[in-house]
Amino acid sequence: MGNSRQRPNELALAAAAIVANFVTSLTYACCLNERFG
Repeated sequence: MGNSRQRPNELALAAAAIVANFVTSLTYACCLNERFG
């Protein structure tokens, strides 16, 4: 495993996408709750 530092950005991008998806889902749920609650 000589190329362990090949792409350090892929993990960061994946984590950012997961966090963004979670925040979007949370915001959407809050909006729906405020609308129909």
